[in-house]
Amino acid sequence: MFYGTVCFTNHVSKTQSGKTADHQQLSVCMSRRKCGNCCKLLVGCKQQQEYRCGYVTCPLCHHYQLRNGAKLLQVTFDRITFIDSLSFFQMPLSAFPKTFGLTKLKKGYFPHLFNTLSNQSYIGRIPDTSYFMPDIMSVSARRDFEAWHT
Repeated sequence: MFYGTVCFTNHVSKTQSGKTADHQQLSVCMSRRKCGNCCKLLVGCKQQQEYRCGYVTCPLCHHYQLRNGAKLLQVTFDRITFIDSLSFFQMPLSAFPKTFGLTKLKKGYFPHLFNTLSNQSYIGRIPDTSYFMPDIMSVSARRDFEAWHT
């Protein structure tokens, strides 16, 4: 008998008689499993109805997901709800200070292409403009970036 999700990921298990069972027979041969959320041992047929390919949950651990394509907007688990509030803003994060009337604050620039293991302890001048990917910036943002970089 398996107590985890090993047979679910492999879609192969062994029954009590030692015969190999494929994924269609898992609900028959698996009478004991652990809940994927709380790790509580599940025994009996009632919990087998909660089986989904690769994941088993006990009746107390239901969760709900609100998605927009591949993006998670909201996840509810038990009585706790997690909301991705940043996905509701219809503007880039760089526009936040201006939106709220903050004139002294501004989103900075980061040399993402310069961020490698060999440069982690780099101390020196600001890297070349090519490391900041100016080609993907808008015309006005690039103009502001070039004024900042010089």
